[in-house]
Amino acid sequence: MGELVQGGARTRQDPITYFEQLFAHYVAVSANLLEPLCGTILVAVAAVMLMTSVAPEEPLDLYGEAVTDLLGRVESLAHKVVSWVGGIKDGYVHRGKLGDLPQRSRQPISSTLQQRALVLLFRLLRPQSSGLLPPRDNLPYLVQGSASHDHVQSVDTAHIVHVSTGNILEALLDNKRLLQIHRQQHLFSDVPSMSIDDVLREVVGNLLEPGLQAAGHGQDLGAQERDLHFLLVRKLKATWERLLPALAAFLSHAEEDVLEASLASDDCGSALSALQTRGRTLSSETDDAWTEVMSSIVPMVQNLVFKDGELAVAEEMKQAMGGACLRMEEYRTSTIPFSDFWQCGAESHDNFGDSAYTPSERVIDKLTLLSGVPLRTWARLHLHSGNESDALYGKWCGMPAPPEHEDEMGRPVGARTFWEECVMRNAGYFNALVCDTNGSYSVLGLAALNHGVCYPAHNHDNQEAYWQLGGPGWWKTWPKSFHKQPNERPYSEIRVTSPSAGLQLHNHPGGVVHEMDTTHDDDYLLTVYWWGKPAGIATNYAYSHNVQEQGSCFKTYRTEHADVQHSCPNPYRPPWAPMVRRTNAEP
Repeated sequence: MGELVQGGARTRQDPITYFEQLFAHYVAVSANLLEPLCGTILVAVAAVMLMTSVAPEEPLDLYGEAVTDLLGRVESLAHKVVSWVGGIKDGYVHRGKLGDLPQRSRQPISSTLQQRALVLLFRLLRPQSSGLLPPRDNLPYLVQGSASHDHVQSVDTAHIVHVSTGNILEALLDNKRLLQIHRQQHLFSDVPSMSIDDVLREVVGNLLEPGLQAAGHGQDLGAQERDLHFLLVRKLKATWERLLPALAAFLSHAEEDVLEASLASDDCGSALSALQTRGRTLSSETDDAWTEVMSSIVPMVQNLVFKDGELAVAEEMKQAMGGACLRMEEYRTSTIPFSDFWQCGAESHDNFGDSAYTPSERVIDKLTLLSGVPLRTWARLHLHSGNESDALYGKWCGMPAPPEHEDEMGRPVGARTFWEECVMRNAGYFNALVCDTNGSYSVLGLAALNHGVCYPAHNHDNQEAYWQLGGPGWWKTWPKSFHKQPNERPYSEIRVTSPSAGLQLHNHPGGVVHEMDTTHDDDYLLTVYWWGKPAGIATNYAYSHNVQEQGSCFKTYRTEHADVQHSCPNPYRPPWAPMVRRTNAEP
């Protein structure tokens, strides 16, 4: 079986950038094919198209021919992009003077390039939303003719796209390519590559999940989106039924077992089922609020946490992530609220219901000032994370409690009830960007503590960082060698971070004990946070009982609120957010 190789000077350094530029050129050409100055807009590409565009006094059927030709070039580009998914780079390598082998002749294409290739491919598979189809105003002129038969007819772009989409999906999910992906992930190399699980998860998540969520809103997907779903599911079904028998001649028994488990466990049958299960029936008015919030929050978060496109956290935390979820292009957002899996995780944490977080007026005023999103929009925001109650408008996910456990004497250790009533309802978060790369996953979003909250000392083995936006709240971390006194200075660097000189970065590497405290004076906290889970690492979220009696705010906090009601505020609705009912009227 031949291997998938790319060559040529323009592709050696960053081939996907070239393909991305070509895609952008095709979009511009598509929009201007009927314009008289087409040949001067993008000389490198449009000059080629000029011979089939329409000059003065020429017949308009040439426009149809130009559109058909352009769509053919788009499909050709897609096939070139596909070749980088699961590709293997072959190169000339010479043995060293002493007989050593300095580098390998065969290397998998890096996971970063493969992911970028997939992102571009997903755009090429949606030509209408990507701007690759003729503008609506040009449709009355979209005909093509035949000199030999002396007739003209409409250009059936829907059929062209249908055939092209099927061809591209066939190339991407071809049996030989999936075998290639499977084998290159086991090719011994220092270069991280994508597994079959990774590729199928990206395909299903980016081509099916958005449509399934939109359908849950009662939105019309459009004919081309429905056709894309149909073709993808049909191809996945065929792959599921025919892949293993077709590859039996190539695979050892061990490889066959691994590949079968990979396809069966996560990303074909069960992935589709999981996506359907995660769907929510959401109201259109909530979509509007979510979209307005995300349009402001996402760029604000990106500008704050990424520097030159890379996550600006401590180096040890980057190393712990193994190179995954560190680049801005790895993170995605959504035009509709995330599923419970990517938002509160309420199914397991029970933190979006009676224990949902109610942002205080000071928190929401600061957030309104920073984001430019008006108060009425925050009041209409509903996360729909496993709970559709009208009482949850304006509320966020409550900070989940660590699991309770037993000490060496078998006695229960923990404070679940206290946490739910005093911490969850007054400290919370919601996610705005998510990443799922090579088995690692991360989220970026907003987190806040109202005044008078002790988020008790705890630890976990995932990586975490906070950028403090507002409030003078206290941060404490304890070194791993802590015995008697807490280290009240942050474990890692606190540095000034753009775009505002008043911002502080708090790094919490995995395993470090830390807590947040707003019980002093008139404190509160508003932050942007990053939470990253490396592949193969359990979270191990737990109370840090060894420090809660020495330096932690928890001992005093628990004592002050030891009455039956715990004296903790529990407003049914945010005081700044009037009740929102499911109507089309503005709140």
